[in-house]
Amino acid sequence: MILNVRKITCLLFILPLLQFAYAQGDDELEVIEPYLDSMELDFLMPVENELKFQKPRDNEFFEYDTRIKVKANEMEVLVVFHSDTLSKPFPTFFPHLEFNRLLGNIVPNDDDQDVLVIGWRDQKLKDKNVDWGAEAYIRPRKEITNFPFAKLIAFYREDQGMVVMLYCFRKPDNVPELIRFKEAKHQ
Repeated sequence: MILNVRKITCLLFILPLLQFAYAQGDDELEVIEPYLDSMELDFLMPVENELKFQKPRDNEFFEYDTRIKVKANEMEVLVVFHSDTLSKPFPTFFPHLEFNRLLGNIVPNDDDQDVLVIGWRDQKLKDKNVDWGAEAYIRPRKEITNFPFAKLIAFYREDQGMVVMLYCFRKPDNVPELIRFKEAKHQ
């Protein structure tokens, strides 16, 4: 009988802690929910990785909206949202120019490195539900991240906006897709 009371007491203590731990993940997602809703984006929570949303670190080279740490410090993702629906920064927005501007800020000037930039082809644009997309493999500035390698991914849909994600890592084993535009509405 005493053993059962101890088990029940232990469960009563642990259950609220578990509820707090699981609820915290939902609260963290609230940081980017206005962007997800206004830009019609899906956030894809990877099953194999645990994510933690963190405040952006200040630096003069790359301003971003949120920082997502991925499991056991193996990767971080710095995310920028340029929403056409929340606030239109310019009367005309050119995503390819913004991509190149960001690329020039992220790559150090004193580093002699090759930058591989890949523009997305028609099939990938269709698969991702976007009008424009590109990615680049680089070594980022130390002021931006402590990770030695990065993959810059940017994609744009007219009247929705642009999403920029800087995946920072030590080993480029598996870069999870975290954010995508929802299926296009047929007109």
